[in-house]
Amino acid sequence: MNKKFVVIAFIALIIGAQCGQFSVSQKNKLCSPCVQLMNESLSDLLNIILNGGVIGGCGKLCGLIPASKTVQEICSVVCDIVGVDVFINLIKKADLDSIWMCEKVTVCSHAMGTGKILTINVSPESGPAGTKFEVEVVFQVETEIGTGELDIEIVGGANMPVGDGELLVDTEPGEYGIKFSFTATPSEDDPWDPATYEVGMALCDGECGSKHEWSKVLGEKKATFKITE
Repeated sequence: MNKKFVVIAFIALIIGAQCGQFSVSQKNKLCSPCVQLMNESLSDLLNIILNGGVIGGCGKLCGLIPASKTVQEICSVVCDIVGVDVFINLIKKADLDSIWMCEKVTVCSHAMGTGKILTINVSPESGPAGTKFEVEVVFQVETEIGTGELDIEIVGGANMPVGDGELLVDTEPGEYGIKFSFTATPSEDDPWDPATYEVGMALCDGECGSKHEWSKVLGEKKATFKITE
């Protein structure tokens, strides 16, 4: 879930009789912290290793991350599970895929589930630059997703692509709803010129777009909205 431009805020599950709730098993309670750690620090860890900065064990390696003490401690816990040599080798192979990395150190499961996106709606359908838009998505999990994500990307006009993702951990069969919101505030990278923009959603087992094992796109859907004069 490494995104170049993260401007989309996860709001909440849509509560409804037909919608399930996300579940996380106790055996995978380290999965979400691990993925967050790797999202924040995997590139730093790779640079430290490639620059020959590792002499010692997990504590030494993780202590070199330019991050909080809590992040360093989580890194040490995850590293100790497999040992520093295996941990370093996995970092070199990860290609910045945080979910695969956490699956390989055995704190995230890989159930290889199936599912699809049922609906996607953008509200309002149009508005001037500065408008707050909401994206509502309903998706179905047919067989359990071990560790995956719901990925959103917005493209159009002269904007750089913007996107984000919501981590899914041990998501059982059922229908789920999620809302995302973003405000089309003009900036140098994202001028939000008048145009039609496309919102793409992908439901994935593993990280969307990854070429690693245990990663695949389960379903995709698109919707559009307009920025007016």
